[in-house]
Amino acid sequence: PPPPPPRLIRTLSFTLTVLPSQIPRCYPRRFPHPPPTDWPAWLKIGFLPNSRGGCNDLILSGHATVTSTLACALTSVAGNGTLSRAVWTLVAVDYAIEALEGLHYSVDMWLGCVVTCLLWVL
Repeated sequence: PPPPPPRLIRTLSFTLTVLPSQIPRCYPRRFPHPPPTDWPAWLKIGFLPNSRGGCNDLILSGHATVTSTLACALTSVAGNGTLSRAVWTLVAVDYAIEALEGLHYSVDMWLGCVVTCLLWVL
C-alpha cells in the first residue's frame, strides 16, 4: 500500500528542504571533527543513532506534526469549546517556546501545524 499522506509529505519535505542548524558550531560538538574522508566511515556516522539530533532542520517539523495530530484528535472527540481553545493555546505556546529558544524555525512549526490540520480535515 502507498504511504499515508502525512508520511509522504514528511518524506518529500525531508528530501527537498534542509535548513542549517540554529545551534552555533553544531557539527563539531556532535560529530567527529574533522569528518572522515572515506565514504564507508562517513556513512557509518550518518547511520549511528544520535539522540541529540542532527545539525539541520526541516521545513515540516515532526514535533509540530505530532503535537498538532494530538490536538486535532483531542478536539475532535472532546466536543468542548473551552477545552479545544485551551489545547490549541498550549500548542501555540509550545511552538512559540520552541522557536524563541532556537530549537526550531518558526516556519517549520507553522507549516507542520497547518499541513497536519489540513490533512486531518481530509
